[in-house]
Amino acid sequence: MSLPGCLVQTLQPVTVLVTSPGLSGWIAKVEARLQGRRGPRVLKPYYDLAQLFRKESLAPEGAS
Repeated sequence: MSLPGCLVQTLQPVTVLVTSPGLSGWIAKVEARLQGRRGPRVLKPYYDLAQLFRKESLAPEGAS
């Protein structure tokens, strides 16, 4: 049984976008361990992205 082509084409970018911050966090954790440090949480990139998307953009009044 195989998935339709359009579903596969949709799932591939979604999978990459969802898992890439986790992979980045895991790599940072491993690098810190190799250097003898504790390192950040593996989920830290997800927290950073959530904070970035909640951030309000500020522009002074009268600015173009």
